[in-house]
Amino acid sequence: MRRNRTPRPPRRPKNDAEAQFFDAASAAGWEAWKRGWPDFFLVRGGEIAVVEVKPETDAALSRQQRTVLFALASYGVPCYVWRPLRGFVRIRPRVPPAPVPDPPFARWLPDLEVEVDED
Repeated sequence: MRRNRTPRPPRRPKNDAEAQFFDAASAAGWEAWKRGWPDFFLVRGGEIAVVEVKPETDAALSRQQRTVLFALASYGVPCYVWRPLRGFVRIRPRVPPAPVPDPPFARWLPDLEVEVDED
């Protein structure tokens, strides 16, 4: 039986710009993750989905992958694991979908200048 373990805290990036952003997000109470992202981000028309590909039927998701996939699924993003012999398995959120904050960055990084590309 697997125990529900809390994922390790996110690591601070080595790149100076990423580290600066990580520090600001962390200071505002966010967990900033770079690891565990799905292998594919799919876009078709107005649809999106994410897919983590596993080569074998017994290859497990890492803790970071589970954390990211369940978080994305809880916001309504269709999340799947795909294996060549089994096909797609949908990741279902453990909790009801969370409301999406608006505006996303202005509240937690007040010193951040946001430039919008209107092209």
